Amino acid sequence: MDGRLPSILLRRSWCFTDRELCDAWNDLLVIGAIEALVVTAALTSLVLAIRRIGQVVEIVRQPTRTISHLALGDHGRTVELRGRVGTSSPRMAPLSGVSVAALVVRTVGHWQLPSSGKRRETTTTHVEKHLTDLVLDDGTGQIRLRIDEPERGWSRSRQVWTSDEAPEWVRERVPPLEGGTLGKISVQEEFLPIETEVFVTGRLIGPDELEAEFITPASERGLRRSLAAEGLIATIVFLGSCVASAQLVEPVSEALREVSDLSRTTASGVVGQTVYGTVLAVFFFVASMIGGIVLTLLVTDTVGRLALGSTARSGSSKNGPVQHRGSEHSGAARQPTERATAGDDGSE
Repeated sequence: MDGRLPSILLRRSWCFTDRELCDAWNDLLVIGAIEALVVTAALTSLVLAIRRIGQVVEIVRQPTRTISHLALGDHGRTVELRGRVGTSSPRMAPLSGVSVAALVVRTVGHWQLPSSGKRRETTTTHVEKHLTDLVLDDGTGQIRLRIDEPERGWSRSRQVWTSDEAPEWVRERVPPLEGGTLGKISVQEEFLPIETEVFVTGRLIGPDELEAEFITPASERGLRRSLAAEGLIATIVFLGSCVASAQLVEPVSEALREVSDLSRTTASGVVGQTVYGTVLAVFFFVASMIGGIVLTLLVTDTVGRLALGSTARSGSSKNGPVQHRGSEHSGAARQPTERATAGDDGSE
């Protein structure tokens, strides 16, 4: 290749006795890793776009039912319901001070590790989930809800302390780390307040139990808008990735030919260089594939949440309890931790 790419091969003298072959492997790894990321992003976005479009179509086709009209023949089918969420075991959200039906609390300890040269940091995480015993009441009857994770549109609150300012109940939840010094602690909670009006879609798995796919304070229109936005962004990412992947085919092929030609003409160290290059190729390609998946999901999820948030705010006047989204930190000041900073966590 005419121009060399930035070197990602550390300590080339370990295996590569030929500088030209080393540069050829380096170019192959860089271009191949980019191609792997782009192809993975394309496949991930394609699957996601198809799934989100299918979910939008399913929501449009399904009428919103009442619990009293559900019958035995609906077992195993997807249904839509709207009502107020409750629980037989209510809890208090520790940050916001709100009585909630469902709650997930993530406590993250930020640690400093002793290291020669520069300071290293790492984190430990503790997650508490209280997602059982949920009941939906639409005025005509009640049905139990089964969920595994918090859904889009739930209220959020986040607070950060230094280790010496954090309350005892916060410090107790931080997983210990041997040899580390605790710097700061962050706590984020996602919750559904009791009596929140929610829109639910899911599969009926019993005469009085629903396995929820979505349970959100937003309206049906808001959920459709959120899913459609994700599907649109996923489609754009797919098309862009296809174009980028096509542009990279020739450089990847050229880099492969160069490595192959130089390996045949190099007299010594071919086996070691090939093994070293192959191991690095596998590592970088796998890392790029994981990066492509994470990046695609992060972008689409962010867009979907933004679309849902704007819809929820515009429609809060008719959805009563949805107004908790706008005041999710109102209870933080009542806690004995008002010295700590509070704010929304924009990363998900």
